[in-house]
Parts: sequence; C-alpha cells; structure tokens
Amino acid sequence: MSLIVLLSMKKIIVICLSCFFGSLFTIHAQLVKQKVGSDAKHQLTLLGGINFPSFDIPHSIGPSAGLAYSYYFIPQIGIRGMLHYHYFDGEKNIPAIYSHTMGACVQGIFNFFSYQSGRPEDAGFSFIPSKAYLVAGVGGLYHQPYINGNSQQSDLSFSIPVGIGTRHPIARRWDIGVEFAWNVSSSDRIDQQVVSESTNDSFGNLFLTATYKFPKHNYGPTRGKQFQNRKTKNATNAKDVLSHSIKEIIFLFYRF
Repeated sequence: MSLIVLLSMKKIIVICLSCFFGSLFTIHAQLVKQKVGSDAKHQLTLLGGINFPSFDIPHSIGPSAGLAYSYYFIPQIGIRGMLHYHYFDGEKNIPAIYSHTMGACVQGIFNFFSYQSGRPEDAGFSFIPSKAYLVAGVGGLYHQPYINGNSQQSDLSFSIPVGIGTRHPIARRWDIGVEFAWNVSSSDRIDQQVVSESTNDSFGNLFLTATYKFPKHNYGPTRGKQFQNRKTKNATNAKDVLSHSIKEIIFLFYRF
C-alpha cells in the first residue's frame, strides 16, 4: 500500500514539475518573441502653422512653429518633448501690441486609432491616417511683449497644452499630418492687459506636421541578419535546456 502511495506521489510531483517548467518555457518564449517595449519608436516631428489667440485685446492670426521628439513605449502610448514659438499679432490695435512667445512642454501621447496596410502598393500616401492621436501635458511659456515697437517687461507662465491630430504615411520613414492644439496659460498678461474678472489668456494652434521615424536598429543588412540569427539561436538553446531539465527530473524520480 505504501509503495502504491509513494509511486502515486512521485507521478504527481513529476507532473507538477513538468507543468512548472513547461510554463517557464512558454513565458520565456513569449518574452523572446515580444519583449516589453520592442515596438517603441523614436520620432522627430517638425510643426508649422498658425495661432489664433483668445486674449482680452483682439489679435490677428499669427505664425507658429515647433519641433518635437517622441518616444513610444508601446505602439499606443508614448511621450514627447516639444519646443515651440508663436508670434501674437496685435499690431492693428492702438497702441500696437504684439509679442514673441517661446515655450517648452512635455506631453503624453495616446494613439486611439492605428492602421497599417501590409500591401506593397499601399506604401505611398494614404488618405486613411496611419495614426490618430491625443496629446496632453504641462509646459512653460516665455513672453516678450512690445507696445508701439518698445519692449515691455517679459513674463513667464505655466501652460497646459492639449490636442488631437492625425498622421498619413508618404514613405516608409515619413509621415505628414495635421494637429490642432489648445494652450491654456496661467497668465493674463500675454496681451499686456489685465482685465478684472476675465479668464487667463489662451490660444489655439493649427499645425501641419512632418514626422521622421528612426529605424529600430542601426544594423546593416549582414549584421541585421546575424542579429536575428543570434536571437533565434538563443531561443532554441533555452528551449533545449528546459527540455533537458524536464527529462532529467523525470528520469531521477523514476529511478528513485
């Protein structure tokens, strides 16, 4: 009776160990196949467009420009840092009021729509966006105002930029797109006028964007192939080691 119980326990232990090592192999294979962050992309975006201020004193539409660097942790979520410039045109006012504003911000990116055709004939421009995204973050603004051509006291403020945009592929590494953003400032002095019971100054932007997507790896054709072969060989070796360990455990228990 005790021998039967011992054999049953041995079989149970062998099955449990086999399942354990089998699950380890499955997890390892998944990590080799799809590592966290393996789809991350480095991207550089040039933005150019217009601004339309929401100030206490009317301003005309003026030019804006920006440069952004983005890093994607996964295809849907990323972060970007951005430098931007705005010219707020109030020269039609009496007195003429205008300002040069520079800013920097950090924003999170969420791609809520993604489309990528696998057909070679779709490698060019597509009216279907490859990405549609939302951005939101925090930043700072530096304002240098002028009244009738005379510089006034500069001003610093915080900002909350939010926006939405789309991107369309035109080549393997290049996208063009459109982005609309709104910047809420913590200051009411961008237009050099502080009006009681008024909201802080804010402004919108409409940008055309051009994005370059950096390659994932900097390998040439030969080294890239060697790198892929090395990954495949490592995965095969790991599989062989785990299989051999399972066989050794089974053999030792049955021998015992």
